Amino acid sequence: ARPCLAVKQFHRTIKANRALGSMVKTLRVYVECLDTASEADFMIGRELLGLLPNVESFYLHGVYEHPSTWLMIRNAVGNWPRIKHVGLSREDWSLWMPPVCELVMATPSLSTLNLYGVSTPRPRNSPSHAVWTPPSKVSTFCFKFCLINDVLNLNQDIERTSNIISLVINDFGEKPEALHNLLKLPRALEHFVFGKIHSNPVRWRLDMFQWLLADH
Repeated sequence: ARPCLAVKQFHRTIKANRALGSMVKTLRVYVECLDTASEADFMIGRELLGLLPNVESFYLHGVYEHPSTWLMIRNAVGNWPRIKHVGLSREDWSLWMPPVCELVMATPSLSTLNLYGVSTPRPRNSPSHAVWTPPSKVSTFCFKFCLINDVLNLNQDIERTSNIISLVINDFGEKPEALHNLLKLPRALEHFVFGKIHSNPVRWRLDMFQWLLADH
């Protein structure tokens, strides 16, 4: 789906009057199925988000599978010095943990993260699943495809470096080890919610959370 008429009009308005863009503090974005989207469409999105320098709260719902989706998100959030709250929710199965972890580590001002529908990566035409390969340095990130049973541990130099104090998760479709990797990033959580699950074969038990939250 391409940028709708309202988005294009908003883009033209903000581009003509930059002062209006500086007044936007909360932004909600809906991304539809992107099978027909072109790079030019994402250029409009990236430019529009770049015209909103004072965003503090950002919420995105929809589809994340197009490679330019996360590039657009990272470029925007990385250029918002006041960003504190990010919420990501999905319509299909394309909200995966690797880019979420990358976004957390690349956004030091982030204090609240809400996730709905994180899924086990399912690359098309592949029996493997994408698992995040933690970076050796904070500024270096990479992805590695490996079997779902492989679990990679975080390197100590990036543990406890995120300023997130509130983490809310609903309909979590990944493994406990994936959540453990995410929970290793914040220095100290003050608020943690693990909500209802609709599509996860794992039997979550109370003792799992004692292990997952032991460092907080």
